[in-house]
Amino acid sequence: MLNISSSYLTFNEFILSYEFALKSLKFAEKNNDKNRIGRSYKQIGFIYFRIENYNMAIDYYEQALQIQIELEDHDSIIRTLINLSNCMKRLKDYDGALTYLRKALNIKMEPFDINVYATALSYQANIYVGKKDFDSALKNFEEALQYYREIDYKIGIGRIYNDLGYLYKLRNDFNKALEYNQLALQKRQEINNIVLVASSLRNIGVLYFDQKNYDIAKGFFEDAMTIAIETDHLEIMEDVYSRMTELYIQKKDFSNALKFSKKYREITDRISEMEISSIMLERFSEYQIGKLEVENKLLLKNDQLKSLELEHQKTLHYGFIAVIVLGLIIIILLVNTIRIKILINKKLNLQVKDSDLKYKKLIENLGEGVSIVDQNENIIFANQAAEVIFGVERNKLTDRNLVEFVDSEAYKKIQQESNKRQKGMTSVYDLIINKADNTKGIINVTSSPIYNEKNDITSTLSIFRDVTAQKEAEAEIKNALEEKNILLKEIHHRVKNNLQIITSLLSLQSRKIKDQKFKNMFTESLNRIYSMSLVHQQLYHTTNLVSIDMNKYIGSLTEKLLNYNISGAEIELKIDVEDILFNLNTAIPFGLIVNELVTNALKHGFPETSQQGSINISLQKIDEKHFKLIVRNDGKKIPDDIENFDSLGMKLIRTLTEQLHGELEIPRSDGAEFIITFVSKE
Repeated sequence: MLNISSSYLTFNEFILSYEFALKSLKFAEKNNDKNRIGRSYKQIGFIYFRIENYNMAIDYYEQALQIQIELEDHDSIIRTLINLSNCMKRLKDYDGALTYLRKALNIKMEPFDINVYATALSYQANIYVGKKDFDSALKNFEEALQYYREIDYKIGIGRIYNDLGYLYKLRNDFNKALEYNQLALQKRQEINNIVLVASSLRNIGVLYFDQKNYDIAKGFFEDAMTIAIETDHLEIMEDVYSRMTELYIQKKDFSNALKFSKKYREITDRISEMEISSIMLERFSEYQIGKLEVENKLLLKNDQLKSLELEHQKTLHYGFIAVIVLGLIIIILLVNTIRIKILINKKLNLQVKDSDLKYKKLIENLGEGVSIVDQNENIIFANQAAEVIFGVERNKLTDRNLVEFVDSEAYKKIQQESNKRQKGMTSVYDLIINKADNTKGIINVTSSPIYNEKNDITSTLSIFRDVTAQKEAEAEIKNALEEKNILLKEIHHRVKNNLQIITSLLSLQSRKIKDQKFKNMFTESLNRIYSMSLVHQQLYHTTNLVSIDMNKYIGSLTEKLLNYNISGAEIELKIDVEDILFNLNTAIPFGLIVNELVTNALKHGFPETSQQGSINISLQKIDEKHFKLIVRNDGKKIPDDIENFDSLGMKLIRTLTEQLHGELEIPRSDGAEFIITFVSKE
C-alpha cells in the first residue's frame, strides 16, 4: 500500500496518496508491525511536506522518528532527521534545521553509509549559506565533496560543484564561481542529465552577464535556452528570456529585446497559471486530507464506543437487577456518546472552517486579482488585489457589472470570451479597463468556467494582473525601434547617394581619358564603388534594415558587371545561391570579392571578342557561421604562379578574405576556379 501511495504522490494525487498511506498505517497498527508503522508515519509526513503544511509534516516525522529510535534503525533515523531539517528550513527556522542535522551527523552508522552522511553534510552547508555563514558552509561542502569522490557519486559531486559556484558568486569571487560552475557542467554532461546541463549553462551565462561580458553570456544563454525549450523547462526558460531581454537592451538591440520580452511574458503567464493551479490543488488537498484525518479519528472513536456497547450487552446475562443497572449505565454512556459526537462534530466543523479560512487567506494574499462573475457578468466576489487594480473598494466592487469598468469595444471582447467559456474552454486575453481615478489600465486575464454538482456552468473564475506598465514599456521600445529604423534608412539612403555622386564624378572624369588602359582602371574602380553602393541600396529597400539577400544582390551586381564587359565576349552567367542573408559587415567585403573575381574572369578569362563561355557563381552554407563561395569560368587557364601575382585585384581578394577570417583556394584545372571559405561576421 505504501508503494501505491508513493506512486500516486509522484503524480501529485495527494488525496489518494494519503488514503493509501492511512490504510497502511491502520494495517500496521492492527498487526503491531512497528517498522511499517514508522514508514507509514514518514510517508504521511512527506505528503504534508509536498502540500507545504510543514507543521503537520514535522508532527508525523517526529512520530516516525520515535519508532525508528526504538528499532535502532540508524539509516532511517538520519534520513528522517534530514527531512525534519528540510521542514524547519522551509519555515525559515535555520537554527532548528541545524539542530536536526547535527543530530543526524552525530549518529554512528554500522555499516557507515557514505552517501547518507555526505547528503547530511551538504544540507547543513546550504543552511549555513542561508545564514550567510560562508566559512562554515565551505567547510561542510568540501567535506561532503571528499566523501562523494570516495564512492565516485557523480550526481552528488556535480551538485556540490554547483553549490560551491553559487557560494562563491555570493562572495563576489567571479573566477572561483566560474571554475566550480564549469566543473558542475562537466559532471552533468558526463551523466547526460540535460536539464542539469541547461541549469549549469544558465548559471555560467549569469556570471558573464553580471560581469557585463554580454557576448559570451549570450552564447551560454542560447545553449541553455535550446535545451530548456526541448525539455519544456519553464523555470530556466523564464530566467534566460528575462536575461536575454536585459542583455539586448544593454546592447541597444531593441528589436531582439522586444522579441525576448514577449517570450518572457508568455512564459511567466504559463508559470503563473501553473503555480495558481498547483497552489489551489495543494490547498484543496490539504483541506480534504484534514477532513479525512478528522473523519478517521471520529471512526476510531465510534469503534471504541461500539466495542464498549458490546461489552455492556454481555452483562445482560447476569440477571434482571444487573440488566437494570447496566441499562442505566448504557443510557448514561449513550448520552455521553451523543455529547462526544457533538463535540467531535464541532471540532470537525472548526477544522473545516479553519481550512476554509486558510484557503480564503491564500486567495487574499495572491499578487494577482481574483474575481468570480455570474452568467450576466455581475461581480460576486473579488479579492484584495482586484480592489487595488480597479481602484474600487470591495464592498463597492461586488454586485456591479463589468460593463461599468470597460468601454463598448472591451465589453464586446468580454462577451466573445464568455462564449468560449460556455463551451468549457479557458480563455486568456488582454483587456482595457477604466479605473476609478478616470485613468485607463490594461489587465491580462485568464478565465475558467465554474461548474455546479450537475456539471452545469454557473459562473466564471478570473485571475488577472495589471500589465499597464509592461505594455507601455513595450510601446516605448517599439517606438524607439521605429525611430531607429527611420534613422538607419536615412543613413543608408545618404551613403548610397554619396557613393552615386562619387561614381558620377569618376564617370565624367573617365570620359576625358583617351588612354584605354587608364580608362579601364577607372571602370574597375567604378564597379568597386557600385558593389558597395548596391549594399546600401538594398538595405534601404528592406524592412529589417539589417540583412541583405545574397541571391538578389549577386544577380544585380553581376548584371551590372556584364554591361561593362570590355572584351564584348558572349558570356553566360550561372548563379547558384542558397537563401542566405548577410549583414552589412559581411556583405560589403563579400561583394567586393565577387566584384574582383567576376571582373578578372571577364578581363583575363575571355579577352577576345569572339569568345563564348560561362561564369559560374555558387554560394553555399556550411553551418550557421561558415560559408563557401566558388567562382569558376571555362575561359583562359590561369597562370601557374598566380599566387605570386601582385595586382591590385589579387591584393584586394586576399585582404578581404582575411578580413572575413577566410581561406582562399585556387585549384589547377581548365579555365579558372577560386574557392573561398569564410565566416559571417556578427
